Amino acid sequence: MRPDGWWADLQHIEYSIALEIARKGLGDHALTSGVAIYRREALERALALHSLSVYAEDLSNSLILLALQEKVYYDGRVVVATEGQRSLRGIVSQRVGWAFGLIQIYLRDFPTILQATAARPFLAYHLLVYTGFMGLVLQPLRLVALGLLGLSLANGIDAALGASWIPDTRWTNPLHFWLVYLQCTILVASQALLVLPRDELRRVARVIPVYFFYALLQTVPTTLGYLNWITLHVWGRRAYRDHYEADEALIRRQMASSA
Repeated sequence: MRPDGWWADLQHIEYSIALEIARKGLGDHALTSGVAIYRREALERALALHSLSVYAEDLSNSLILLALQEKVYYDGRVVVATEGQRSLRGIVSQRVGWAFGLIQIYLRDFPTILQATAARPFLAYHLLVYTGFMGLVLQPLRLVALGLLGLSLANGIDAALGASWIPDTRWTNPLHFWLVYLQCTILVASQALLVLPRDELRRVARVIPVYFFYALLQTVPTTLGYLNWITLHVWGRRAYRDHYEADEALIRRQMASSA
């Protein structure tokens, strides 16, 4: 991620961890990024089965290729510089689109996911347990947790002010927020030390203490992206219009076009 302020540094940490730990950890069963190098024959086979939806098109390509017994590698020697989202609005719109693409693929192309993960236990954990179950099924629990963390933080502020507006219970204990904050910050700092060279580490050090709040922020657009899938099915329109595609009739057709 090109240096461009706090938002770019936060995204630089996020992308670096996702690439150098998550994708590299999957070996030759990785998932492509928005930029990828394909064998022409393999890409033609993938596009022939692709819904051509702009939402999560790279994930769809990966699943089709893996289901066809192709291999996908992450190679950290190939470095691509990109510009990050520069505003809160841009990040929200981007993540709404990512979440919509994710739920669309899991609900539309689940047989392809099963084919891709067959006899590949690590990939099966990544796609079925981590992404599918924890990322999709447990989203309501994540919203509940976000609310409890908010209560915990609010009660800590309430106690500091001596206002006593929020009752002290085990659910509103201020320690909950600070323990989760410390755990997340230590984890992110450890991962950054592991994957970033020294010059990049110096660059992002200032945003590591606030990365926890950036991670919490993702809950809102992710929920909106999932909600968009529901509202498109029920009412034929999105609850939140992201910047990826304006034609909702086209989106509905592609939602039904299985890979």
